[in-house]
Amino acid sequence: MGSVLFSLSSKCLDKLAVLLEEEIMMTLSVRKEIRKLHDYLKYFDSIHEDADARAMEHREMTGIWWGDVKDVMYDVDDIIDLLRAHSQKQRCCDLRMLSRFAQLQFDHMIARKIKGVNERLVEIQKNRDMFLPPGLYPQAQAPQTNGVDSRHLAASVDEIHVVGAEIKEATDSMVEMIVGYGHQSRISVYGIVGMGGIGKTTLAQKIYNDRRIRERFHQVLIWLSISQSIAENDLLKEAIEKAGGQCNQHKSKDQLVQILLHSISGKSVFLVLDNVTNPDVWIDLLRSPMERCLDAHVLVTTRSGHVLSQMNAVHVKEMHRLKDADGLELLMKRSFRTKDEVNVFSDIGAKIVKKCDGLPLAIKVIGGVLSSRSSKEEWERILERRWSIDGLPEELEGALYLSYSDLHPQLKQCFLCCALLPQNFDIHRDVTYWWIAEGFVKEEGSGPIHNIAEDYYHELIKRNLLQARPEYVDKGVSTMHDLLRQLGQFLKRNEAIFMNEKRERCL
Repeated sequence: MGSVLFSLSSKCLDKLAVLLEEEIMMTLSVRKEIRKLHDYLKYFDSIHEDADARAMEHREMTGIWWGDVKDVMYDVDDIIDLLRAHSQKQRCCDLRMLSRFAQLQFDHMIARKIKGVNERLVEIQKNRDMFLPPGLYPQAQAPQTNGVDSRHLAASVDEIHVVGAEIKEATDSMVEMIVGYGHQSRISVYGIVGMGGIGKTTLAQKIYNDRRIRERFHQVLIWLSISQSIAENDLLKEAIEKAGGQCNQHKSKDQLVQILLHSISGKSVFLVLDNVTNPDVWIDLLRSPMERCLDAHVLVTTRSGHVLSQMNAVHVKEMHRLKDADGLELLMKRSFRTKDEVNVFSDIGAKIVKKCDGLPLAIKVIGGVLSSRSSKEEWERILERRWSIDGLPEELEGALYLSYSDLHPQLKQCFLCCALLPQNFDIHRDVTYWWIAEGFVKEEGSGPIHNIAEDYYHELIKRNLLQARPEYVDKGVSTMHDLLRQLGQFLKRNEAIFMNEKRERCL
């Protein structure tokens, strides 16, 4: 909520500043009320740092207060739109044709509205300290706007980089099994099972990109990310595209199945179904076309062993938490520590890894938080901070929440925007135009605002809150992990309507 307040107050401040500079016909009383409103908004713009954490932690106690803040900010935005529309009318019309009575009538109406809002803001300001005592929370890190270190971005892009002997052994074992299975069965299903954030997709990526797999299945390799709300036709279209086929946007399901059959018939196919929650996507939709292949090997990642049982998996790899030493290695890589720095930070790093409970995703995102901290004291402060809030679902607690709370309010809004997009959505860097239009990007110095927005985008990647797609790195395409998307939607749940499922890139 605090980041929403920051966004609204900041955007309204910018609009009001422009209005006050323009030569708009208005009475002194109206201009006086606008200046008061501007001053009140500057106050609210200054409290955002501790507001977000306090509001989330005590949502029940602060709900009414935050509701009042949100309502009055939207009213302010409406008033500014009225003033801008009136200003435009003045510029477009001959001022002599505007009735003096009509002008006074508008001034009276707008002055009354602004005065009412100002009175409400005074009351809200008086009540603020009961809920949000100043200085309670540490300051968030300001977003980097002078370019992101290329080594940081490159490391963040390398999503198939892993640590630990177990996952390397699992990769070799499963690759040899898949490649060596030959044509003994037309369809073979293999599974990777484990809790969210434990590295199932990372292992699947290692297998999918292995040289032996690419040589064995050089005819057709298909990767499909499965979301709960994806339409069958959209999934079929994506499978056809990945198999090298073509289809237009107006085909029926039966027609799409036939096109897929034609694309894979008589070929060896390696298919990855990532994040399967319901076996029907295989049993009722994809299994029948795959029976026309020369042979099809299907790798499934899921949180449910029951799903793999229903899909008749011939082999299942259960993922385990990282060992402490492997977790520490991953933390040092993701926080971009040099070899010399590893010795300095290893003790405090080991404590942080234990708090991440061996989950690779948690270690990656906390590594993103630590990447901008260069002293042991700063790492210790991160360890001592509260890593959760009351009411947060268990799977979203810890490093995931801390990685969000550490963001500057501008970056929080950009992150939450991305969380509104459909599951497994390809987020193109042109999403930055959306952020600019929403007023989430603050101009700094004389540089183009879009350069600043792109720095925000790369900062989210560096922090591992967005995951760059390795195959599209030159095109600037990323995705958001399902758990991080759930976190964003939980935090934003009273503020937004989530977008419908689409299988195309953002913008």
